[in-house]
Amino acid sequence: IVALDADRIQSSRVTRGLVTTYLSYLHGSQDPDGTFRNFMSYDRVLDDAEPSHDCVGRAVWALGTAAASAQDEGCRSLAREMMTRALPHLQSIGPRGTAQAILGLVAYLRVEPYVVHERALLDACVARLTDRYRDHATDEWPWFEPTLTYDNALLPLALFAAYEVTGERTTLRPARESLEFLEHVCFHGDRLQLVGNAGWHALGREKPCADEQAIDATAFVLAFRYAYKVTGDRHYLRRMHQAFAWFLGANRLERPLYDFTTGGCRDGIGADHINENQGAESTICFLMALLRMLERAGETVEQDEMQERFVALQ
Repeated sequence: IVALDADRIQSSRVTRGLVTTYLSYLHGSQDPDGTFRNFMSYDRVLDDAEPSHDCVGRAVWALGTAAASAQDEGCRSLAREMMTRALPHLQSIGPRGTAQAILGLVAYLRVEPYVVHERALLDACVARLTDRYRDHATDEWPWFEPTLTYDNALLPLALFAAYEVTGERTTLRPARESLEFLEHVCFHGDRLQLVGNAGWHALGREKPCADEQAIDATAFVLAFRYAYKVTGDRHYLRRMHQAFAWFLGANRLERPLYDFTTGGCRDGIGADHINENQGAESTICFLMALLRMLERAGETVEQDEMQERFVALQ
């Protein structure tokens, strides 16, 4: 997904090569029945363990984006074929896998709006998320589950993205209510303070401060970006900038996670320290968030404090 976004911003042999490499990896990881292997060892042996729901959802997200956006017809054709084989498995995955699959279907339907099967699957996935919201949400806890865990903003993000394709206004209410709830829980003024994975967060309990993860901050950036696109509410644009600023030091410990020397992103924020490891997931998450910010920079917006902070840190 990062390679494809970069390819749209600036075409190059390098990014086209990355798309081919990642598709090759996904192709090698897909079983004949359309599912995906979740892990590969250092000696390139695929694990036989049952794939996680996120594994399936992320693969469909990547394949839908590739089928829509890859410059090479061979890559687009392979991505479509692989996505088609994976789609039957969307019926049995959880809420985050479903949200990721929605993002892949939305990407594909933007360029192929009249494909009946994929549109029906999108409607089914959206209905599954909105039904889940209706079944679990209360006035005190307007959310899809009893607990806030990881990658939370992915769920309203998927509903905002689906609305851009379907125009179904019933999708907007749970999208807006759930994102507003996350704002209430995770923003302290203009600072993002994420739900930590050291215990997660449930109604009536104290929100853990450790360990905050880059994947959660990126989900906020993407969710606010989509919310602004479909509503035009500039509040979401301000929140998008504030969420991205989490990577640059506008966080609980006031330390940047992005490393301008290495180009990597540190893995998270502990109770009183930054995790100095710069893993692939964290770096990819930062790049996804950065690409959304660059997308905004190409549009007509005024210079704001977040952009000034970014320049100062360089």
